[in-house]
Amino acid sequence: MPHQDSSLILSVNDLSKNFGGITAIERLTLSFDHCKLQSIIGPNGAGKTTLFNLITGMFPPTSGKIFFKGEEITYLPSPKIFRRKNVRTFQISSVFPELSALKNVEIAAQGRCRTSKSP
Repeated sequence: MPHQDSSLILSVNDLSKNFGGITAIERLTLSFDHCKLQSIIGPNGAGKTTLFNLITGMFPPTSGKIFFKGEEITYLPSPKIFRRKNVRTFQISSVFPELSALKNVEIAAQGRCRTSKSP
């Protein structure tokens, strides 16, 4: 399995995603170093959510490669990517408004742990 520069936490190389005739991401290359604050910004429809879906295994890319901590994860299923501690959150302000943000996160994490175990 090919390895990428291990000083990088995440990199995508020549990444593309097409949905039928619509190109959401075209030949994107970027990388994130350890301990360096970076962000992804852009207008609605720019492909930000699609990028996160590709990085976390929710969608397979049309082409390109994704590396996390030096290991290629391009076509791994999302549960295997999750176990490598590469996860995402969704824009839900509060699932249980009467609970704290921390409690909401704890509940979500417990649910993910239970569903990922084999019976």
